[in-house]
Amino acid sequence: MVPRNKSSVCQRCEGVFSATAKGQKLCQECRVSTCLAPGCDLRPSSEIPRFKLGYCNPHYLRFKTHGDPLGGKSSPSVLKAIDHDDGTRTCTGCGLRTELTEFYKDKSGTNGHRSNCKSCVREGMTEIYAANPEARRAYGRRHRVENFDKIRASDVARYERDKDKRISLVEASGHVRRARRAQVPFESGITRNALRKRDGDLCVYCGVEMSFERAAKRVFQSHNATIEHRLPLARGGKHVWDNVVLACRECNLSKNQKTEAEFLEYRRAIVAFQNSEMPEQKD
Repeated sequence: MVPRNKSSVCQRCEGVFSATAKGQKLCQECRVSTCLAPGCDLRPSSEIPRFKLGYCNPHYLRFKTHGDPLGGKSSPSVLKAIDHDDGTRTCTGCGLRTELTEFYKDKSGTNGHRSNCKSCVREGMTEIYAANPEARRAYGRRHRVENFDKIRASDVARYERDKDKRISLVEASGHVRRARRAQVPFESGITRNALRKRDGDLCVYCGVEMSFERAAKRVFQSHNATIEHRLPLARGGKHVWDNVVLACRECNLSKNQKTEAEFLEYRRAIVAFQNSEMPEQKD
């Protein structure tokens, strides 16, 4: 390639070099060397933002703002996030490349997420609390007193926003307590919503379309969806995925402690009795 400017001067080493692209300010040796900031060993690569004036992006931003790449500190407190075309991000702390969901949300961060992954953030907070736990507890108490109204409003809003999730977790915890009391095996994560995704909206016994809305003031309807055990816990059934289904409230109460086979036989007997009691229609 023919040089665009034979008399270009490198802004880092002040040496003369032949520029191969418009706007090139560093010679080839300076372009591949480490960051000019003392203590920084970053080099230009496909995963690191392009160097400017010999500085990596974090130190260049400090240099641009304060006139000093260190800005009074050995390095920036927060490095710029390193995103990739496939939607992943490289953590600026541990250097691992993971999905964007593994980074906490932050409105001021790049793409609305922090540059450090969740593991690095948790480790950092653990170290801060371990260094001076009494000071952190005192700060927490003082913060709650000074911002009581704001914190209370935030808690109320969060409770209303996550009310369905909280009720679902309470319901799941109740089934786990029953399984522990009956001393039978149990599995976690069994909720009405999870079973709804697996089995649909119809009752497994009568086929009625069930309602998944919360009962208002503990007023329940016969078609409300409930978690039903095929083999009841009282008769040795397990609280596991293979033993739970969704049934309407009426079928659940009618089944009581019957096994699935016993309840189906009971329903057939009820239907046969009702049909025999119906008067015959005359032609």
